[in-house]
Amino acid sequence: MPLDIELVREWFRYADTDLAVANTLLAHQYPTPMEIICYHCQQAGEKYLKGCLLWYGIEPPRIHDLLRLGRLCNQYDTRFSQLDRQNIYLSQYGVQPRYPAEIPIDASIMNLCIRYASDIRDFKAIAEIRAKPDKTV
Repeated sequence: MPLDIELVREWFRYADTDLAVANTLLAHQYPTPMEIICYHCQQAGEKYLKGCLLWYGIEPPRIHDLLRLGRLCNQYDTRFSQLDRQNIYLSQYGVQPRYPAEIPIDASIMNLCIRYASDIRDFKAIAEIRAKPDKTV
């Protein structure tokens, strides 16, 4: 698959938006919609990883399993295995929080989701991709 740097940037922009929405809801919404915040954190992680897959020339699979996405990225940069904990944890919030009584969520879980999504955003391998203007650099 040929590299479309604008599409990669778009995936990262959407991921940034999901994480910003989670933080905005945390700061300004009462009562705090913890399940929606966790969902947006999972979505952010998913989109960061799918943006990386596109960078590596791989069409991202239509899955919500961050561990599987991270393992695909790991085939191109072994540092991605450092995100296994975050990917495993966030994966559970991709579907269940959208429905009532599916998964218990409290403030500590929500805060961990925000931290883990931020870890993925700030991960060195992802930051390096984001800093490159195109694949030739």
